[in-house]
Amino acid sequence: MRQQLVLAAYLSPEDAIAAVKAMPKNERLNSPGFVEHYRAAVAAYQDQLVEKRRRREDAKRRQNLKAVS
Repeated sequence: MRQQLVLAAYLSPEDAIAAVKAMPKNERLNSPGFVEHYRAAVAAYQDQLVEKRRRREDAKRRQNLKAVS
């Protein structure tokens, strides 16, 4: 799994520290449970993609089946 680092530009180190302090503790990279929360979010997103793909395939299949009257 690849993680992307996000860098933010701050005018001073104090601004950077203030931004970290303003961030909710559960969203910080070093918070307990962050990795588990991240992995759960990734799994949920992958499940959404699978469901979306299944719905799209079902819709295509239904287009091919036309009622004859």
